[in-house]
Amino acid sequence: MFAARRAKSTSEAELLNKEAVDVRNEGSRSKVAGLTKQAKQRRKPDERIRRTHERLGKALVQLIQEKPIDEVTVQEVLDRSSVGRSTFYLHFRDKNDLLLSQLEKFLET
Repeated sequence: MFAARRAKSTSEAELLNKEAVDVRNEGSRSKVAGLTKQAKQRRKPDERIRRTHERLGKALVQLIQEKPIDEVTVQEVLDRSSVGRSTFYLHFRDKNDLLLSQLEKFLET
């Protein structure tokens, strides 16, 4: 009877040990996935994204030179930059977000 209990508890211990190993492996997989995400985030932006940001930023700066920022509309920026509205909102929340992006870019260089 004790031998049967011991055999049962041994198999339970083996199962628990196997589950612990599986959990550890899952953790290392998520670390690898996390590293992959970080590597993707550090990549240089796609040329199209860079060009879009450059066009929008240049248009905003030109408009700000002509009139106060409060009078500049997103539509004017879009018309001047030849970028679609959906593309603008894909990259920025509003014209202030675009302005902050341009300021950050200016300060980095």
